[in-house]
Amino acid sequence: MTLNPPPLIVFEKVTFCYKDQYIFRDFSFPISTNQLIGLIGVNGSGKSTFLKLILGHLYPQKGHVTIQGKKPDHFSLRRTIGAALQEIDFPNNEKVFEILKFVKSQFQVGEDLDGLIGDFFLEEFRNKSCGQLSGGMKRRLALACALVGKPQVLLLDEPTTGLDLPSRLRLMENLKKYQQKNKALVIMISHHPQEILNEVDQFFHLKGGEIKTLTPQEMTNLTQLKKVSFHSSRPFPWPGAVKQQQEEDQHWVVCEDSDQLVRQMSQNDFAFKNLIIENLGTHEILQEIL
Repeated sequence: MTLNPPPLIVFEKVTFCYKDQYIFRDFSFPISTNQLIGLIGVNGSGKSTFLKLILGHLYPQKGHVTIQGKKPDHFSLRRTIGAALQEIDFPNNEKVFEILKFVKSQFQVGEDLDGLIGDFFLEEFRNKSCGQLSGGMKRRLALACALVGKPQVLLLDEPTTGLDLPSRLRLMENLKKYQQKNKALVIMISHHPQEILNEVDQFFHLKGGEIKTLTPQEMTNLTQLKKVSFHSSRPFPWPGAVKQQQEEDQHWVVCEDSDQLVRQMSQNDFAFKNLIIENLGTHEILQEIL
């Protein structure tokens, strides 16, 4: 009989709030290793707080977070976790390669520095000082630093910010290769879930202090939904609607098959005007559908 390994990270009855604003209340959730997770949610849903609780940068008011059964700030975990968050600060006079070399010196094992420089598009900047780097370049350097020590847990806050689409896709491929090679747990905040569908194993959607898990296929289905809007004085109950709303004579219907909906309206002599069919935006999916 094959036994499932215990979860790598456990949130147990965690309550965390900023003053009177609760982000988590009596929240429990286990996370297994060897997967790449896309952490999604609208602004203010607690994504960055979630990562900082794992890192030990924040502490719950109640409950606890453990990694391999230990508190996040336990000394034995220092070489287990790598992170690149929003706050980035490097000494202006230090060169890119020297920064990476110093970080690697803190670990007994580590990634090949030339390989990391290539993976994060830093070739032409390796001998430049950090003060000469743009915000996007500093983010790439921070990602490379997070990977130097081959961490078993990698936490990333919007790692693709400041990159064009081809660079974002290449970065995701590199992260997936790292995760698979090292059987690591990678959790990354993303505001573009449709761009990482081919790399993530699952999505964690944060809303109202709870997590809903979604497979890449489930997220793909959501990104293919259509929003149909039109004006009509008549009610139009549509059984195939994912969501339906009416305010006076304005109708909104979110559905999987907009063509079928319009055909049904025409076949039933349903009078309407100002028909608009459009894709759902990421914010609408996260806030209104999930």
